[in-house]
Amino acid sequence: RKAEQINRRLIHSLWKFGTMNAAIMGSTDALSTYLLMKQLSESGMSAYIGKMNADMATYGNEAEDTDASIRETIDLIERARRLSGHVVYCISPEFVPNCSDELLKRLGELAVEYNLPVQSHMSEGETDTEIVKTRYGDLSYGKVYDIHRLFGQTTTIMAHAIYATKEEQKLMKKNGVTLAFCPVAISNIPSGKPFALSDFLYEGVHVGLGSDIGGGHTLNMMRIIVSAVHYSKFQQFFDHSKPLSVIEAYALATVGGGKVFGKVGSFRTGYYFDALVIDDEELSPPKEGYSVKERVERFLYEGDYHYIKERYCRGKLIKEPEKN
Repeated sequence: RKAEQINRRLIHSLWKFGTMNAAIMGSTDALSTYLLMKQLSESGMSAYIGKMNADMATYGNEAEDTDASIRETIDLIERARRLSGHVVYCISPEFVPNCSDELLKRLGELAVEYNLPVQSHMSEGETDTEIVKTRYGDLSYGKVYDIHRLFGQTTTIMAHAIYATKEEQKLMKKNGVTLAFCPVAISNIPSGKPFALSDFLYEGVHVGLGSDIGGGHTLNMMRIIVSAVHYSKFQQFFDHSKPLSVIEAYALATVGGGKVFGKVGSFRTGYYFDALVIDDEELSPPKEGYSVKERVERFLYEGDYHYIKERYCRGKLIKEPEKN
């Protein structure tokens, strides 16, 4: 099957670049989403995976039937519970413009009833933000999710939020919503204004790094970490904000992203042993005289997946999955 082949390549790419925990929004096709859950479960890696829900054709997409979308979602939730505990179903409305109020309401009910994580997109550009404003008036993008119980009532990831207001940032902080900052994707698809990451960090919003391969072009988290640093350095020309250090960006990719999966992303006591074994012997200049911090920075900028020798997820050595 075509879906199985594509899934294998995705899973192999995640393994190759050392991403042992991923949040993945599939298409609106239920079967391909189930196959992805099953195949990733067999790999030993960890993921939140959800079928995209979209019952409005606002952007020219083919709209789902609302009842069918919910039926398929419930079926996938039940199927996911029979897989390994490493793969958890994630409620995945595409974003507000492509979802009716009825669909958002019922998805929020499922998230709370089954205590499932939620992932979606928020205030991505001028167009979708204006659609929400026209449809809801004074009700903000974040508040629309909130009233439908899709904004921190359970573990929640919101991507982008480029046009989020200060009030929405405060609501994200209050509700414990995690922002997925995707520097490569938002550089590829300019939204109309630079993204002020520093505003979210200042407000205390929890932030993790993402690839968003719908708009991005790589799953290589090393490159995404470096891109986050580069993006923040360009941002300072617009608002005089303090750019990210390499280690701060590295923390967003590990502890930041890991928080949504539980005790992940740190070597602290009580955390899962998720780790990469890296051999930097061949990186230049030679490693002698460098601190651990400097060796990590050197690997992020110069290294690649070839230098990753072993990958562990929840204490288990993860062998190379089938690619084709």
